Order: sequence, then C-alpha cells, then structure tokens
Amino acid sequence: MNRLSMFNRWSILCGLLLMIASFATDNSAVTARTHTDNHSASFVGMRWQLASFTLDQSTDMNGDSKPDTDLTQFLRPCDLDNGLVFEPTGKLTEDIGTLDCIHQKATINKPSRGWSYDGETKILRLIGENKSVSEWTVLESLPKSLKVKVVITEEGQPLTATMIWEHL
Repeated sequence: MNRLSMFNRWSILCGLLLMIASFATDNSAVTARTHTDNHSASFVGMRWQLASFTLDQSTDMNGDSKPDTDLTQFLRPCDLDNGLVFEPTGKLTEDIGTLDCIHQKATINKPSRGWSYDGETKILRLIGENKSVSEWTVLESLPKSLKVKVVITEEGQPLTATMIWEHL
C-alpha cells in the first residue's frame, strides 16, 4: 500500500470536512429527489452535531509516522459545535454554532444544500456546490444518533469514513 504524501493526507481531511461543513452555496436551482422517506426518516427536522469522525483504514494524517483513524482529533472545537438539520422540505440547513472559526459573526439556520433519502437502499444523498452529490450510507438511525458511512477516492484508492452525529 502506497503511503500518501502529507499534502494529499491533508487534502483528504480538508475534503471530508468541506463535504460536511461547507454549506454556503445557493442551490435554489437544485432540486432534491423526493422520497416518501424524506418526511418519515427519524433524522428529519432535528439538529445533528458531529460526535465522531473515523477512517476505517489507518492512515498517517499528520506525518508523525503513526497511523490515525480518529479524524475528530484534527477538528477544532468551532468545527465540532456546528450542526446540520435535514429539513422536511428537502433542504439541508447548517447551524454554524456559537464558536467562531473564521472571525465572523455566526449565522444560525442558514439554508443551504439539498438532500434526499431512499429508505430501501439507506442512501442519504447530499446535494452540494455545483450540484455535486455526496452519498452517505445510513448504518444506524436512532432518536439520539445517526451513524453514516461515506466512501471517497484519493489517488485511485477508496477511503471509507464513518461519522456519528448526535442529536443533543
């Protein structure tokens, strides 16, 4: 297995973070696929906060020659207090939280991307910038936690990450 360069490791981490937290796009022209599950899925209408973000495969993310799986340790407290709300209308709303990462006033409940959910396949689709789509597989959807798996490809290699979101 080839070791990823330090630049690529940080690119992966930043890409994953941006996939989760960069919700400042106007998607008025983007329409989420509508499934009846959008309105009945247990995670709809609640505020979710990232509690855990792990790689299934160990990768040295910070260049210390030690394999990392827990990416949560690389996130700032101001990133960890952000939240997501899957609105019943198919919009995905970001709650920036109270801790300021970029020295700007926090914006609460800023409408952003779209989403859809297929209960049969358990695929949660997030519609992002430039109509890009990220697919998350819902592993577990409980009243207080949402566990999802996402696969990304870096240098032709698939990396699988598991995120646990908590409803506080």
